[in-house]
Amino acid sequence: DTAQIEAGRYQLSRLALSVTSLLEEACSLLVMLTTEKNIELNCTSAQGLVIDADPERIFQVLSNLVGNAIKFTPMGRVKIALQAVDNPDPQLLHLHITVQD
Repeated sequence: DTAQIEAGRYQLSRLALSVTSLLEEACSLLVMLTTEKNIELNCTSAQGLVIDADPERIFQVLSNLVGNAIKFTPMGRVKIALQAVDNPDPQLLHLHITVQD
């Protein structure tokens, strides 16, 4: 990805997508790692968060956040929360992602 970005050839798609669904998918795919380490995984998101973005890139970011939190948590719980943040521009949605371990 980095080489394509630097060469100016990186293409992003832009689709309406549910961030809530992508977070749920990322968490469900990584839950087996929590079982192996005896870690509780809690993923929450406000319902109805829809953004125009590249679904593969957003999924990659969410998966990396969840995966790293699990990887570097020796025991206990990992909490991932996603919420919209107030923004003066109604055309833009700012997301706040919280990772606690």
